[in-house]
Amino acid sequence: MAIQLYLNSYGMNLSVKDGIFHIKTKEGSKSVSPIKLDTIFIQKGISTTADAIILAIQNQIAVVFVDRNGNPVGRVWSNQYGSIATIRKNQLLFSQSDEVTSWVVQRLTDKMDGQLAVLMSLQTSFDPEPHLKQGQDIIFQQKSKLEKTPVVSIKKMASTLRGIEGTASRAYFEAVSKSLPEPYRFKGRSQHPGLDRFNGALNYAYGMLYTEVESALVKAGIDPYVGFMHRDEHNKPVLTYDVIEKYRVWADYVIIKLCLEEVLFEEFFEVQPNGAYYLGPEAKRIVIQCMDDFLYEPTLFKGKQVSRKDQISAFCTSFAQELKAINDQKEEPPF
Repeated sequence: MAIQLYLNSYGMNLSVKDGIFHIKTKEGSKSVSPIKLDTIFIQKGISTTADAIILAIQNQIAVVFVDRNGNPVGRVWSNQYGSIATIRKNQLLFSQSDEVTSWVVQRLTDKMDGQLAVLMSLQTSFDPEPHLKQGQDIIFQQKSKLEKTPVVSIKKMASTLRGIEGTASRAYFEAVSKSLPEPYRFKGRSQHPGLDRFNGALNYAYGMLYTEVESALVKAGIDPYVGFMHRDEHNKPVLTYDVIEKYRVWADYVIIKLCLEEVLFEEFFEVQPNGAYYLGPEAKRIVIQCMDDFLYEPTLFKGKQVSRKDQISAFCTSFAQELKAINDQKEEPPF
């Protein structure tokens, strides 16, 4: 099984020696064969060589540069796409069609189904606690609204869909917070930055998921910067934000479990004067290890045992094939 290499301690150096990656740290050094690697994550404060980047490219290893929250800010890959341009041309056509609304609705439905499953896992008896039942009821109500969404332009429905998703998510996280031990409870979702232990850890876990989804899209030949529901933003991989909705609950589950086990201590975080919570080295080690274990764990998928990481890839590959099959007679955009 391929592994992922995280270089996130200040002063680390990545180089090549005899065709093998050589990692130097304050504590010492070690070597890693490129055959064993799937992705290399590099955070600010890490140095590397051109030889290391080239070796990664030659072995189809993604090199991803991430910020302190684990969000991808750049990546290096071969200058050749692994698929035909038809996929990306048809992606533009699809983004302008009414059918994209149904695609978005399905992603949000998947997300809400996952949220309901997480809340159900937090029940301590057959009858859910009042805060869990309230959260579940609101999510069911919002799912019912999704089912009534007309198949019209996404531009006409985007704000409505964002409102439905936002209502469900607020109810979901309120129920989650009330289910956690007191030191881990939070007032609401806080991003950029997280303002408590739960949100600080969850932001980092989401960052890891962003990287997985963006990598899977690129490998499938899909442009992560041409989105459907999320507004187009300069230099923002908005399709990644669309696709990740289906998988966010995986990160939720991992961080909720860590909070229930009370292993993310206050001293594991770097708390800034403005109240921002960032993961320190120990917290990163815990979150990265638990997220990796979860993503690489095989689960039943279409009748087979498939890792969650490969399930993301399978979804993106299947979506690429659907895009490829779009009617070639449709008028292509003039660019």
